Amino acid sequence: MKLVAESGSITFESGSDSACGIESGGDILLEARGSDNDLIINGNLVSSGGHITLDAGRDVDLNATLMTSDDGTVVVLSGGDTEIDDSIVTIDGDVLIKSTGSITQTASITSATGDVGLVSVGNIDQDANGDITTGGDVLIEAGGDWTMSGD
Repeated sequence: MKLVAESGSITFESGSDSACGIESGGDILLEARGSDNDLIINGNLVSSGGHITLDAGRDVDLNATLMTSDDGTVVVLSGGDTEIDDSIVTIDGDVLIKSTGSITQTASITSATGDVGLVSVGNIDQDANGDITTGGDVLIEAGGDWTMSGD
C-alpha cells in the first residue's frame, strides 16, 4: 500500500468500524512531500509481510501503533520534528527514526532482535514511557541535547 501526496499533508485515521487502520501483507509507505507537509498517523499500521515507511517533508506525529512481523523494518523520516506517542513493534526488523528537527518519544519501541536508531539534528527527548527494548544494537545520535526522563 503506497500513498504519496505531492502537495499537502496526510492525516491518517482508522475509521469508526476498524480496530486496525491499515493491515497489509506487504509494504506500507505514507509520504507527504514538500517542506510544509506533515504526516499525522491516528490509525494503526500493521504489515505482516513487509516494511513500514513514513516520510514527511516537515513533521511526523505518530499517535497509533506501527507493527511489522518477521524481519519487516520501520523507517520514520521527517524534515522537521517527530513525535512518537504510540508504540513501534517489530519482531526481527530494524527501526530507524531520523529527523532534521527534534524527536520526542513518549511510547515504547520494541524489536526482538533488530537494531534501533534515533538520529536527530536537534534534541531527542524520551519520557518515562519512551523505552527502547531490543535484542540488537541501539544508536542514539542527537545534534542537540538528549534527555531521558525517569519514572
